[in-house]
Amino acid sequence: MEELFYYVLALLPAVVLLAFILWRDRLRPEPAKELILACVMGLLTVPFAMCLTRLFENMGVTFDPYGTTSDCLKTAFVGAAIPEELGKLLILWLFFRWRRHQDEVMDGIVYAVCIGLVFAAYENVTYMSTALGWQSFNGYASAPMVTGVLRALTAVPAHFCFAVAMGFFFSLYLFGKKNRWLFLLLSYLVPVLFHGLYDFLAFLENISPMWFSVISFLFFFVFFAMNNLCIKLIRTAIQVDDRAYELAAKKNAADREGESGL
Repeated sequence: MEELFYYVLALLPAVVLLAFILWRDRLRPEPAKELILACVMGLLTVPFAMCLTRLFENMGVTFDPYGTTSDCLKTAFVGAAIPEELGKLLILWLFFRWRRHQDEVMDGIVYAVCIGLVFAAYENVTYMSTALGWQSFNGYASAPMVTGVLRALTAVPAHFCFAVAMGFFFSLYLFGKKNRWLFLLLSYLVPVLFHGLYDFLAFLENISPMWFSVISFLFFFVFFAMNNLCIKLIRTAIQVDDRAYELAAKKNAADREGESGL
């Protein structure tokens, strides 16, 4: 029963953040079947990222988050950010590029968040499983609770931010008339930058006790900056969609008046 509690704790942050983004999209919500599809497809990012990481390892790239600063940087970007964000973007591009209900900027954010939070939930469960192992075999009684709370407050919200940025720029790629391929590139590069920087600073905290305070400050500065940008992107997407909806409504009203006057 105790283990069940901890696994629920591991899944809860993703559920809460998913509920939040669906609430923000409540005026013109996506169909439930589309959201379920996005969540199911999000599971495919897990084996994709694993396979790509293994490919890098077979090419001679080594990953060590507890090694030198360069090892941390390489692990953060090549071992985590690049393969994971590529998997998410590929799912978004392959399955949600031309779907009928993908008709607003906010829609891209919603689908990207579904994909990203499923990945984050899986990752959280694996970390919780490891923490439960520490509790059982090494006597670290507080390991599961500490892991659950820390990741609920940092890692899962970080994945939420990566997904919001990806979905926002992906929508600009879909609906934009200029620089579309630049927006597609940004839908990958911005999440990779956020993800890699977040992981890099988190890894550095483990290997640089002398600089722990400075690195912790930088970590939380980046974390809160990402969250602030994330909220701004959501607000911008809603404002753009509301404006487009109003213009479409006025055009339809004008067309009906013109038809009735004939």
